[in-house]
Amino acid sequence: MDKKLNVDDYVAIVNGNGELSQDTIKNFSEKLMQQHLEEAKTNMIGEATDGFNFMTLGWLSKMIRAGAKWPLQFDDLPEIPTKSKSDAVTQTIAPFYAQLETYLKKKQLGKKPSYCGLIWHHVAVAWSFSVLMDVAATVLQTTQTAVMSAILNILAVGNPQFFISNPVALAICFQTVTQMFRKMRYNIRSILTTAIYAKALKLSNVSATEFKKGRILQMVNVDVSTVLEIIASAHQIFLVPFQLGFAFYYLYTLFGTGLWPVGVVFGAFITVAPVFFGIVVVGQQKYMKSGDKRLSTLREIFEVVGLHLIFS
Repeated sequence: MDKKLNVDDYVAIVNGNGELSQDTIKNFSEKLMQQHLEEAKTNMIGEATDGFNFMTLGWLSKMIRAGAKWPLQFDDLPEIPTKSKSDAVTQTIAPFYAQLETYLKKKQLGKKPSYCGLIWHHVAVAWSFSVLMDVAATVLQTTQTAVMSAILNILAVGNPQFFISNPVALAICFQTVTQMFRKMRYNIRSILTTAIYAKALKLSNVSATEFKKGRILQMVNVDVSTVLEIIASAHQIFLVPFQLGFAFYYLYTLFGTGLWPVGVVFGAFITVAPVFFGIVVVGQQKYMKSGDKRLSTLREIFEVVGLHLIFS
């Protein structure tokens, strides 16, 4: 049992040497099993021998957050914990870090943008769109009192035939105008939350596939790197023009051309809305084609990690 198997022993067993009996082969098999058990005991992977023991959930979370920065720089990557900097760790991870640093330097695309610049880059279109909606809503809200007063005035001293022949018309008109003003000031925060949740869910599903057993599912909480996704989720873009058209049809039927300022606002909105809708479509197509940069970066990193694990 104390003698390790050598090459000749393996060759003799494989070639079926006539000098070896079944008992001898059985003894060799037992010796081989014992040898593997002894090697497993002496070479157990521990903190001093496992070059990747530092790759905990927290370290991977930091890697994800670093990958969200673009362009990614080598200095952005999380450091290896001091307690893991043994000779085995250094020997195993040094080639990987050297290749990663070279890769990132090749991929460097200019000066790292500032924090404010990153925020503005992601929220500029969404912010501009929300400002336009707020301005339009404010202008339209200034006419709400006049519109309701005009309706009441017609009911009091004018010709109420329109409402008599269509009893539900007043209720429809009132509800439409109210909904129009409310929809124009829709809650942008709820749309943000919905879009972020959808993106986080997408990242979770891809992560589960990308990293096998889904060990990094807990890493994905929220993702705010692409706020432009909220506009793709804002189905109000389709709804608001129809509501406006329906409301103004009733207003024009009631008052003719007396509300021309409101018509000007409506015309401006109808003119500008397709422009923003085009931006939404182009942005969505570009995003779907490019995919997620962070997962792409992590995929390449973990492929290198896997190679080093195999060869080490």
